[in-house]
Amino acid sequence: MALCNVDRALLSVAGVPIAAELGLDSVMLGVLQSAYLWGYGLGQVPAGVLADRLGGPRVLLFGLALWSVATALLPLARHSPAPLLALVLARAVFGLGSAVALPATSATVSMLVPAARRASSLSAIYACFNLGSIVGLSVTPVLIAVRGWPFAFALFGVLGTVWAALASALLPASVRSGPAPSSSAAKGGAAMKLRAGAATQVLALVWVHCVIGWGFFLLLSWIPTFLSTQFAGFGDLRVVGLASSLPWLVSALVGLLAGGLADGLAERGWAGLRVRTAMHRVATLGPAAAIALLPLATSPASAVACLCLATGAQAFNFAGFHSHVAAVAGGQAGTLLALTNSGGIVMGIVGNILTGVLLQRFGSFTAVFAATACLYLSSFLVWTLCVRDGPLFVPA
Repeated sequence: MALCNVDRALLSVAGVPIAAELGLDSVMLGVLQSAYLWGYGLGQVPAGVLADRLGGPRVLLFGLALWSVATALLPLARHSPAPLLALVLARAVFGLGSAVALPATSATVSMLVPAARRASSLSAIYACFNLGSIVGLSVTPVLIAVRGWPFAFALFGVLGTVWAALASALLPASVRSGPAPSSSAAKGGAAMKLRAGAATQVLALVWVHCVIGWGFFLLLSWIPTFLSTQFAGFGDLRVVGLASSLPWLVSALVGLLAGGLADGLAERGWAGLRVRTAMHRVATLGPAAAIALLPLATSPASAVACLCLATGAQAFNFAGFHSHVAAVAGGQAGTLLALTNSGGIVMGIVGNILTGVLLQRFGSFTAVFAATACLYLSSFLVWTLCVRDGPLFVPA
């Protein structure tokens, strides 16, 4: 999971020198930033079904191998007759491989982690996920300055390929064999069906993940561009990369604290849904306020402070939304998360492209930040009105 976000963040930093080398404008860069989401969205549901049937660890490591190879080979695209198209295709293959990340993680936790520890376990896993963003955003500029952007992609691609092979060889036999035949996870979607009246809740969870996807992919892809273009004298890529990594460091640390807090509240007698709803309120109202304040930032320091508040508050999603999916979906957790994440990916694609268009037209991120704050408020309202406790799937 850490390597997944390292490889995602590579283009966030390398997008600036790649655009300069190939002569890409902000619209073209927006298309390139969103390209991996195309493959990512296409692979979601198949990845979720396979993770529930074959076991999350095996599926996750296969995806790691695929996306790492695509990352290592991406620099070759600049030598093709149509370099932009080749880059888009390489990132789409990367997205297809990394589509397993969230569904396989959800399936793994649902299969192996006791319910009383899922919030803290998921928060710890996603803290590593966000640490990948920190490494990608802070280390990549240094690698680019010393060896050039192609070296950064090749290095992390090779590292991921080696890790996938090593981890696959070291998996315990009990995990390598996948879910037990008697478990609902092993039977897959064919053995289960959506409970009557649960469709509204599923749609609500899809919308919640749509908003998560919009905010996450917007911030991951555009923080370096926002800081370097909106503040004069803040153009050193290494400084921008370091500043861009700070919000994700806050997210990782806060996520760990939120998971422990959620499990602690449950131990004190709070009902599961009450805990998850409290986490979700922080994860929506916090980012809405922080992002609404971003256009008022007058310095890089104040802008980074707002971004840290936004990502830190959003980290409560892991103990809220993600924990809720594991709780109500059971053996279909991977499939349900793949479905909801598909909505988040579509919103991520729209958000990346729309950001490029609005940036080229208005020269600022003000309209994008206003829309993002409103979306977070809508997620708060949808959860409050529609989300309930109890299993969403019953035997067919």
